[in-house]
Amino acid sequence: MAEALPTHLQQAQTAILASIEAFGDAAADELVRWDVSHKDGKANLATLHRRRRAEVKRISEAFTRGCATQEDRQYLATIMELSLKELDRHYKDFRRMLRGLR
Repeated sequence: MAEALPTHLQQAQTAILASIEAFGDAAADELVRWDVSHKDGKANLATLHRRRRAEVKRISEAFTRGCATQEDRQYLATIMELSLKELDRHYKDFRRMLRGLR
């Protein structure tokens, strides 16, 4: 049977996932805005992406400070790396969708 994650690692995962989901929600809202040009929509998506990347890094750093073991720190580093890759994929997908809409 797999060992359960420590609470602080579960909290970190939850916070990072919430940040990525918030990016998706905000980016989807940006796609349906017809009051902005393609250029402005693209800039808005870039700003959303940059802010969420920074937030994921801050979350990871904050939880890393509370890690007692090197194993926990490495786990968080891996989660951050994978999460940033996922966030970047979402960003590219939303940019592609924006191009198709405008």
